[in-house]
Amino acid sequence: MGLLDAVHIGLALAALAMVADALRLRRRLGGLRRLPPVRALHVLDGYRPLVAAGVEVPEDVRRAAASHARERGLGLLDLVPADLPVLQALDLARHAHFEDPSGSGRGAGYALLVAEAVPARLRIDDADLAMLAARLRPDAAPAETVVARVGGRALPPRRRTVRAELAWCGVIVAGLLAEPWMGALLALLYCALPYATFAGTAIRPRDLHVLRLVRTPAELWRAAAPRRRRLRA
Repeated sequence: MGLLDAVHIGLALAALAMVADALRLRRRLGGLRRLPPVRALHVLDGYRPLVAAGVEVPEDVRRAAASHARERGLGLLDLVPADLPVLQALDLARHAHFEDPSGSGRGAGYALLVAEAVPARLRIDDADLAMLAARLRPDAAPAETVVARVGGRALPPRRRTVRAELAWCGVIVAGLLAEPWMGALLALLYCALPYATFAGTAIRPRDLHVLRLVRTPAELWRAAAPRRRRLRA
């Protein structure tokens, strides 16, 4: 087998890995449901909302979340923006546990509704909200993650998520240099797969139509910014 054959096989395997990962994440995201509408919007008595700085949760969404949490007997409800950016949505799909009410996976990091009876394990004023959700889940079971109308700024993605995306970009660049036509096909596949991943799910990323090869370096810049942020109730 010559060098060119090895390149062809390597790029074909990379394409298969991309497709398999996209299908796996689509199945996981399929487990996310929207916050159900309720007729009676209850007060927040018994629950404390925690919202990342710069994020906005409308009052009717807070009350609907409290109603849903109370009806389901939840100790923690993680609110995921319906337009969560692509990289964060993919990261959430990889590390959250939508199917396991007592799972210890990370949250989305935007907004939580926590039962007042749940003991806090971190200082709320300087905690990473995504990690706080993971730390609270064992004490807050059952917990649930839902997609809701959460607005405000998009939080920066985690650095390791961006680095993983950059690794794929490196594979594409190597493919373009070694075998341009196969590298170009791999680049097209890389840019198109988010559409397949989010089709039919409750999440419609706000940056879905931004070319993925452009978005990834831009997100690396955002991820490199200082990550310390305060929470507000």
